[in-house]
Amino acid sequence: MTTGLSRPVSKVRVAMGVIVLVILIISGSIIGIAYFNKETKPTQQTVVAVPTPNSAPQYLDPFNDNTYGWNLESEPGKYSAQIGGGNLTLEDDSHKLLWEQLPGQRSFSDFTLYVDATLTKGDPQNGYGVYIRGSANANSDLATYYRFELYGDGAYGIYKGIISDNGQTGYTKLVDYTPSTAVNKAGKVNHIRITAQGSSLSFTVNGYQLQTLNDTSYAKGTIAFFVSNTTDAKPGAQAQFSEFGVYKPGA
Repeated sequence: MTTGLSRPVSKVRVAMGVIVLVILIISGSIIGIAYFNKETKPTQQTVVAVPTPNSAPQYLDPFNDNTYGWNLESEPGKYSAQIGGGNLTLEDDSHKLLWEQLPGQRSFSDFTLYVDATLTKGDPQNGYGVYIRGSANANSDLATYYRFELYGDGAYGIYKGIISDNGQTGYTKLVDYTPSTAVNKAGKVNHIRITAQGSSLSFTVNGYQLQTLNDTSYAKGTIAFFVSNTTDAKPGAQAQFSEFGVYKPGA
């Protein structure tokens, strides 16, 4: 027999319902956190041991003095280049890119390059790094090249210099601006290792292999270091380079 009155709810049943609800909420939270961490976790880099070169260098400069004849022309308030104390120091104060080529117009094809580089002054968005396989044309001493650039905020990019049909110089991005936990930020040294062998170009920083590219455009050329004072940064970007050597590929 039924009536229109509701039966009283058991306190035990209420308590059990609350417990089940709490368990569901906690489980959902754990699953959500695990998924979020999985989606936002930085990409793991491939660790590559940085070996001690096992062959005689093709080029070596401890930057104690200007024995090799680097171009140290400077203009106060605009740019400067200095050598001493184990460092090549480049500074640009006019929102431009300042590069410094190896003396003697030396050309390298296949090699492994080592250098330590630090952004010692300037905003985090300023860049610094290395040109390889560079060559000139009538308009520029570095018209074609591969440029490996680190940024003060802990990112990197790889660019290729090109010449248009009308002879104008420019560049294209092989690897766009990419944040990386492998790259130390401004004020801290980055140990750079670049290997160029045939069309293969490998870029390693602090023991982490960032990129290996294949490009057949340029087979040989000069090496240069640079610092870039970007237009949206305050005037003044300074980078120091040390422990520089060029060896046979894989050394």
